Amino acid sequence: MKRYAVVDVETTGGSFRLDKVIEIGIVLMEDDEITETYQKLIYPERSIPYQITMLTGISDEMVADAPRFYEIAADIVRLTEDRIFVAHNATFDYNFIKSEFDQLGYVFTRKILDTVKLSRLAFPGHKSYSLSNLISIFQLQIADRHRALDDAYVTAEIFQKVIRTGTFVGTQDDYIRMAIKNSSLPPTITIQDILNIPADNGVYYFFNEETLIYVGKSKNIKSRVAQHFSDHSEKAAKLRQSTTRIEYEATTNELIALIKESIEIRQHKPIYNKAQRNTSYPYHSWYESNDDKLIKFGVSKAGSLKAGQQLLRYFSHKKIADNHILHLHEKILNHLNESIEDEEEKSLLINLFSGLIGTEGSNNYFRLNSIVQEYVTSIVPVFEKDFIILDPNDQKPEKTAILIYEGRYHGYGIIKQSFGMSEGAQWTDVIPRHTYSPELDLIINSYIRKYPNKVRIVELKNQRQYE
Repeated sequence: MKRYAVVDVETTGGSFRLDKVIEIGIVLMEDDEITETYQKLIYPERSIPYQITMLTGISDEMVADAPRFYEIAADIVRLTEDRIFVAHNATFDYNFIKSEFDQLGYVFTRKILDTVKLSRLAFPGHKSYSLSNLISIFQLQIADRHRALDDAYVTAEIFQKVIRTGTFVGTQDDYIRMAIKNSSLPPTITIQDILNIPADNGVYYFFNEETLIYVGKSKNIKSRVAQHFSDHSEKAAKLRQSTTRIEYEATTNELIALIKESIEIRQHKPIYNKAQRNTSYPYHSWYESNDDKLIKFGVSKAGSLKAGQQLLRYFSHKKIADNHILHLHEKILNHLNESIEDEEEKSLLINLFSGLIGTEGSNNYFRLNSIVQEYVTSIVPVFEKDFIILDPNDQKPEKTAILIYEGRYHGYGIIKQSFGMSEGAQWTDVIPRHTYSPELDLIINSYIRKYPNKVRIVELKNQRQYE
């Protein structure tokens, strides 16, 4: 059973950033049946403009004793929770309600359906899909147009008609059809081509004839490809106009898709992946720690580390590396501020790190450097051991394994559930080596830290076994 909350609001004006809600109407639905209604006038804490009173019939006198929004906020949360938010021109109503909640410090998030788009899908051929026009087309009865509950109720009746046509049953394909106009598709691509793409992890490829022009990845490649054809930005329009066919490759998990996308972009250099095409990383950042001196950070040419300097990250441009060091300094200062409880020690170490106080040989350097070094090594992508990465949710006999070898990404490949090293095979023989890029280490490290529950790390005791 699908549950919906059909919503309409009346407001003091058209800007959700500047104006306020003065009335809300909610109609609850279970599948295509109306089960409950709710209506409240709301005191907006300001006067209602004359033109709004003329449009809605709602005056200052009518809302003078009405509750403020915060007094009915719990009702709205309760009525819309675990339901899809449905409205006519849904972003208008949704943005107003979300803004009211934002001002209360509450994050209001709901899935949205727009009956304008649904009506175009279910009842094509009409010049206008405004609420007034649909009321006329379907000869719906309404007592007070531009009052919240009345408008919400006829919106629910329109939504009932949409559901009963069978054109919308709440599937992902329905949403894609709603979002994409045939006129926005290239002549050689149809909506059905997009619907045929699996809703899986993977990488997708846009071609112009035989030339690869764009590579992307997603946890749901069907949805992501569809977004390219519903996006109204200038970049999206140019990409659509240049695309003549789409290919895709599903992957076993999201991390493999991230790795594969990076490799493909650097290998083929598609023209619409400009930001990701750089294959050179001639600079790296580093830090140097000494017990009786302040920990140092710097940038130098790749391959030029001196004794005592520890690698942090590689960069394509020196300016990016310099900015990385500046941001790292800010992060360290925030860490010192948040992690040290003793206020006197906190002030001393922050001033010491900032260079405001301190002399060579200060005993406080040891304490400061140990805190900073522990923090830095926790956030920089340096692999100190060899290991493989498996998907903990993959129950298939054959698994995709990612190999980290000699401190860096080596490659990925398929291994069997019973795979072992007793036959003398080497991991590097089983998993092919990919062309190395420092970005791959950054991608993998970031993913492991962000999604520890999505990976199974198996440390290699040596090159012949794993447990």
